Amino acid sequence: MWEMKSLHEIEIMLFDEELCQLKERLSYEPRLEIMWNHIEGKHADPELKLLAVARSSGMSEKNLRRLLQSYLQMTFRELLTRYRVYRATAVLLVKHESILNVAQSVGLGQSGLERAFARYLHMRPAEFRKECRQTFQRAAGGRL
Repeated sequence: MWEMKSLHEIEIMLFDEELCQLKERLSYEPRLEIMWNHIEGKHADPELKLLAVARSSGMSEKNLRRLLQSYLQMTFRELLTRYRVYRATAVLLVKHESILNVAQSVGLGQSGLERAFARYLHMRPAEFRKECRQTFQRAAGGRL
């Protein structure tokens, strides 16, 4: 049985470090810090593309790709998807919205969110929500 993870543990599963550490590392390269701020602010836009983020960061697509590979060893799409999964886990923990609404709130379609959860968390969003609720109920002595 899957044991519910804290958001801290989920950050490490998705980014191999805590988000605050990732942000600090990115802050050493001002263009990547701008890129990260853009992702945080616009992650819910399903049309968010590398070109727009690169331009807002004062870089070409090629330079942004190179910097991401150098600093994070991942692509822009992978970083964006991991961040969207992270944001979706936070929504699933506190709100009772449909999986479709959660997916759309983070810039993905339902099938995209399902695939991303399977890839990074090894479960579906509905399973994640169910496991979290069961863990909370056990911790509350079944009073929820």
